[in-house]
Order: sequence, then structure tokens, then C-alpha cells
Amino acid sequence: MNREQRLFFAWAFTLLMAVSLWASRPEMMGGRPGEGRLDYTDLEGGYSGRPLTPEEWAIIDRAIDSIGGDGDDTLIYTNSEFEPCTLLRGAIAWDLFMQLCRGKMEVETLATKRPKNKPNASCKPDCLATPDGDEINISDSLLRAVLADPSQLDHLEGVLVHEYVHKIQTAEVLRDKARREMEAYWLMHAYYCSVKVPAGDKERDRVKNARDAYTQYVTNGTPPEEQEDYYVGVNRDGDHYCYLVKDPAGVGSDTLISYELGDTVAYEFLLGETDAGDLLVFPEPPMYPPGHSRGLVFGQNELSGAGRILALHLLEGEVIEPPTAVDFGLPLYPPMFFSAAGYSEARGRFFVVDTIGRQILHMVDINGDLLPDEIEGVYASAAWPGFELLDCMRGVDVSAHPFIGFGLTVSCDGRHAPEDVFAYEERWFLPDTDGDNVADLCEMLPVYQFLRFTPAIQYPPLWAGEMMVMLHGSWEHDIAVFASDSMGEVLFDQVGFVHMGPGIDMECPLLRPLLPGEFVIPVDMYDNRRPRLATPVVDPTPRSLTLFFDFDGQLHLRWEAVAGADHYLIYTSTDAISFGWTGDIAQTNEFVFPVPPEDVLFYRVTAEK
Repeated sequence: MNREQRLFFAWAFTLLMAVSLWASRPEMMGGRPGEGRLDYTDLEGGYSGRPLTPEEWAIIDRAIDSIGGDGDDTLIYTNSEFEPCTLLRGAIAWDLFMQLCRGKMEVETLATKRPKNKPNASCKPDCLATPDGDEINISDSLLRAVLADPSQLDHLEGVLVHEYVHKIQTAEVLRDKARREMEAYWLMHAYYCSVKVPAGDKERDRVKNARDAYTQYVTNGTPPEEQEDYYVGVNRDGDHYCYLVKDPAGVGSDTLISYELGDTVAYEFLLGETDAGDLLVFPEPPMYPPGHSRGLVFGQNELSGAGRILALHLLEGEVIEPPTAVDFGLPLYPPMFFSAAGYSEARGRFFVVDTIGRQILHMVDINGDLLPDEIEGVYASAAWPGFELLDCMRGVDVSAHPFIGFGLTVSCDGRHAPEDVFAYEERWFLPDTDGDNVADLCEMLPVYQFLRFTPAIQYPPLWAGEMMVMLHGSWEHDIAVFASDSMGEVLFDQVGFVHMGPGIDMECPLLRPLLPGEFVIPVDMYDNRRPRLATPVVDPTPRSLTLFFDFDGQLHLRWEAVAGADHYLIYTSTDAISFGWTGDIAQTNEFVFPVPPEDVLFYRVTAEK
């Protein structure tokens, strides 16, 4: 076994030991129990993630191992530019595994706390081709379903493949929801086909429909809601997917669909004269027995034009009693269409977008049955001075800014803000600082102001002797860099400090040069969050330089590759004291002199990045 192999296995052993130790201590995974990063679609700024349990860690690890296959399998898909692309399944699996080991996968707990129920996962990519700063939250409902029935593991694999696409997309693609989702669904469907998920599988059908809808939107600009079989308001009722299928032709009825993973036949409930806009599901409300849910369909009465809310009593995704319809129409109200809704538990209010009136209404639930009884007033209107740009609004989410406080995040490209976001994307935020349920102003803010990230040391790899590291972390947080043990548990001296003021990617100056072979780790001084593994410092000196002549008389130089090196410079000397650069640059860890230099006895290679 050569030195390079020994180093690889030594690092692999360290990595496996770290994973084993941390898996045996679930209370320490990624932070304290119940903590996670802020989510900009959260209920007034609560936490959205929790660490993985050992069982969840193991099932995700098993899914990643299955994604890898034999390592040589390839997936062919269409990217956002409609170009054919291939990806090695082994490369996808390795990237996801490294992210899992770094503690950058958590469980999405808001799926059980709020009606905006994430069905699968969310991704916060950092737009770099390394897993260090990316974060993925996986729905606890999805993990629970797969743990209960491991035969559905391929669905978890598909979700991870989908999120992997968002991890590697450029900032330009991430800014465009249709393009980024089209690309992700193309690869997700290609994966389902490669592992032979049955063609009648309802989840595979949903993925195919989403792929086709986004492709048509990118191709000819047809909004998804005007396409056949378009679905909205994807939620979960326990382990069941629930969503609405629109009837764009207007000749039939919109439909509530629900199914479990692995089902080939879905439950369908016709909504009759209700033109559906959005679906919210409240699991186990106080007026229902355990296991039951309240479903609310927001939309319009097609016959009268009144804004409508349809209340459904759900059990395992099925409507078990006749629905209750509440209409808001003439003579008290003009025609309205409720395209989207959000609920604030703290304020006990529903916030509903009326696209006809170009306004956001706030509604009150008087008797506590999670069904709005009356319209209290207008939270915001595109007719107000300074709010004119809200004319395009179609969706709304209850949010909370860490400094401004409560507010609504408004979307013009969907009923709810997407889970997979480009952190530097900007969205409209309507804060209400005095609690009167009326927006005080309308301002455009970058999404990263509403997010919390586990700090990470970014690419390229750290080299010994460097006096600066690039950090990725939460906005307006103080991040310190410490020397540590390989698992980041024992902190030694502090080597750097930076305030993440201007953004979430910052250069951090160091107090001393980095030492070869040491480990460093960033720590958020606000909440003590840190990666699960420390980052090793690379010795940038190329080692094991060998020289040999081939049968053609050419001189070959080979050496161990240096992590993070962009290129290598070749130096020669006649006395081993004074070396001069030959002018040659090697892009890999090998170089060939067609004609060996005369009177040269000594060679040196240096790495640069």
C-alpha cells in the first residue's frame, strides 16, 4: 500500500469514527435538540430543523448507498438549457454522503407544526461545487414512511437526487424557479426510471407531471395552472400526500388527490363548484380525534364568484364527512378569488391573497375550529401608495425577520415561496411592527436575511501558511474559527473571527498562519452551531516526485496531487540550490519533457491555486 492509499484510508477511518461517535450521541447532532436554522416561511421565526436520530441517519445512509449503485451507472437527463447531460450515480452518492457526514442534513420539523406542510425536502444551496455549505432538510413524514416500509426506499433516493440537482445549479438557474425545478424533476424522473419504479406508481406520476408542467412553462410560457393535470397546494395528512388537481378547461371539477408512497391507485374527491386555489392541512386539531386532520381549500365559488373556503374532515387523506363551504360574496363583498393562504398561530389569523381585488385579507377564526368566520380587514393592497408592485402577487407565507419582526412574504411566481431557494434572491416582505394586522411598508429583501445556516469553510481547500479562509454563515452573526480535533469537539486556540455583516459569504482574516495537518472548524458565536467534522489543513508541497524516461526518450515527472491546486509550476536546477522556473505549467500531477533539459540534475514542483 503506497502513501497515497494509506492517507486515504486513514482519513476514511477518521471519517467513519466521527460518524459512529456522533450517531451514538443524537442529542449533539448539529446542535441542541429542536434547534435548527430559521426558515423564511416559518411561523413567526421558530426553528425549522432538528438533528437526525441514529435510525434516520442509517436510512438516509442506506438510500445514498443505493443511489451510488456500482459507481459506474450514469443518469441521462435534460438540463435547464435543454441540453442532454450525464451524471455518475457514484459521484452523486459521494457528494451526498459527505454532506450527511458534515451534519448538513436535518429533519424538517415544521411539517408537523404548520399547514404549509413540506412534502419531501428543502435545499439551501451555496452555488459551489462542494457539499460544505449546502443544507438539506428532509420531511419527517417522508422519513417516517420509509422507516415503516423500507420497500419505499427508492422514493427517498429520488428526493435526495432531486435536491442534489439544486446543490450543483448555478446562481443564474437558481433565480429562475421554473428552470431550476424543470432540471431537478428531469433527473428525479430519470432516476425513478433507472431503478424501475413501476410506471403506475402515483409518486412517479406526480414527478412526471411536474417535469412536464415546468418544461412547458419554460418552453412556451404557459403557466402551470393553465395546463392539464396541474396540481397545487401539496401537503401531507400523516403519511399521505394531498394536493389539488386543477381543471384548466373549466368543463369539469377540480379534484383533491391523496395517496401513500407505493400506491398505484389514488383517492380522489371532486370539489364540485369550488375553483380551487390553495390547500392547507392542519394535523390533529383540537376539535378532532387523534389522527384526524382539518383540510381547507381556498378558492372561489364558480357559480356566484364569491371567495370560498371549503372545510374538509380528513382521515388518512380521505374526506370522511360532507364538506362545509363558507362563501364571502354579495351583498357584503365583491367577487374574489382566494389564490393562497397562510396561518399565524401566534396571531390567530389567516392571511389570504385575493387576486381579483389585488389585496391580502386578514381573517379571524372566532370559534377556534380552524375555519375563518369573517374578514377583519385588509393587510395590504396593491392600490396603496408604495405597494403598487404587489399587483402581480399570487402567493403568501407567514414570515418573521430577525430584526424587523412579524410580516408576510409575498410571491409572484407561486402560491407559496419555494423550498429550494437561491439565498441572494430577493422577495417582497410586508412587516407589521405594531400588531394592528396592517402592513407598515412594502420592501424588497434578500432571502438570506430570513435564513440561518450552519457555518462552513468554503472551497478551495485550506493550505498551510494561509492567513485567510472563506466562510459561509448566517447573516449578522459572529463566526469564530478555531483549531480543533478532527471531529470538531475539542476546541484549541481561536485563529480567526469575522462578523457576517454584508452577506453570508465572507473572507475571514486569521491571527496566525495555518499549520500543515491541523484541523480548523467555524463556530457560530450566536447559537454555537458548527459542522459535525472539522476541516483538515492541506500541506501544499507536492510529494513523492518521481522521474523516468520512456522508450522514446521523453522525461516524465509525476507527483502526488495537492487538494485544491489549480496548476503546478516546474522548476529546474543544476546545483539543488538555485532553482529557476522553466515556464512550464502542468494542469495535472504529471508533466512530460519531450526533450529533457541539458545539464539539469534537479527538479522541483510547486502547487498554486
